[in-house]
Amino acid sequence: MIANEYIQNGGDFNLVFSENPNLSVPGQFVGNSVNSVVNSNVQLNPNLLNSRAFEYGVSVVLHESLHGIMELRGLNYGSETQVHERMLLSYFEILVEALSDATGISQSDAGALTLNGFGSVATSNPNFFAQKAQSVGLTTQQVSDVASEYKNKTKGSNCN
Repeated sequence: MIANEYIQNGGDFNLVFSENPNLSVPGQFVGNSVNSVVNSNVQLNPNLLNSRAFEYGVSVVLHESLHGIMELRGLNYGSETQVHERMLLSYFEILVEALSDATGISQSDAGALTLNGFGSVATSNPNFFAQKAQSVGLTTQQVSDVASEYKNKTKGSNCN
């Protein structure tokens, strides 16, 4: 994948996670720092993540990690919506597959959780968002419903 290309060309790349209980969202990419190693810094809100299913948390980690990798490649520019559209266009299937493989949930549930992180696209480009939902057998409403089940822990595993 894109991080492998950088590493194979001699670069060192680390994903660095830290807790920030003051975030208003479960996770946030906060930037890369570059010395001899590129550290992609992601902050996670432990209070919000502990109140959600494990699978929801994994989807947040994958989403924010991709922001870091895209930043490394110079692709994390523009508005949040523009970045999210690029992410969905190029990496949606990879994120769904990774989430499903890592957690054992169905492709459709993984698709719903992945799409849940792209709400700005649902608003700005509803047809594109609906198309991505349909690719995993869901409607836009079903994406919201399934994601809410994991957010509210009525579906999924406990996060430790």
